[in-house]
Amino acid sequence: MTVAAIVVLSAALLWTVVRLWRHTAALRGLQKAIFTKQPLRREDDPGALGESWDEVCDRTNELIEEVNHLQKLRSSQLAQFEATLGSLREAVLIVDGNNYILLANQALHEIFPQAVNILGQRLESVLHSAAFLSHVEAVRRQLAPPQQEIEFVDGNTSTWVEVTGTVIPPLDPARGTCALFVLHDVTRQKRLERVRKEFVANVSHELRTPLSVIKGYVETLVDGQEGVAPEDRARFLLTIQRHTERLNSILEDLLLLSRLESVTPG
Repeated sequence: MTVAAIVVLSAALLWTVVRLWRHTAALRGLQKAIFTKQPLRREDDPGALGESWDEVCDRTNELIEEVNHLQKLRSSQLAQFEATLGSLREAVLIVDGNNYILLANQALHEIFPQAVNILGQRLESVLHSAAFLSHVEAVRRQLAPPQQEIEFVDGNTSTWVEVTGTVIPPLDPARGTCALFVLHDVTRQKRLERVRKEFVANVSHELRTPLSVIKGYVETLVDGQEGVAPEDRARFLLTIQRHTERLNSILEDLLLLSRLESVTPG
């Protein structure tokens, strides 16, 4: 009787161990399927673990299939999004809630040639501008102006951009609220504006001298025409003529500059 009981208990223990081993193996297979997002194959199923286990496997495979479908759809949409942004002339930048760069199109690299392989990097390590970082935070708080001109300084080189930013839904919920920025390069306009100011200042100086000379000689001829000797009158008129030609040359330069600006793209 004792031997028979021992045999029965041993068989029951062996059955329990095998059952436990099967459940453990099944759970490992389930865990692997979830992490790899690969369907749980029936050959991975250790066997008859009951209808409940079969239902768990079926529901898990359905969820894995749905997750894979959503990821493919998201990847396709993101690829289309990147292709669309890549064709834009304006620079586009998207950062997550922690200022990690999620997307940057080719136009951004053209404005900032030093910004290469920037995806996944923090914004602060790529674009060195305290004003731009302040603008990013203002956009997140919805306190930023519609447009803002910001200067980026790299050594002796300055790059001016006109920035527009807005908050967008997160591309990845784990990354928090994203912000999208459109940057328009206005460096050329800024340089032209500076050159124009310098040119106007120089022209003002150039105009002042001949005008003063002409005014002085004309007043002399008008006020003292009776006492001016003929040879002095002729010299005065030649001087007036010379400075008048100088004024005409300056005006021609101004007209030429105006025509060049009208045909040069901004």
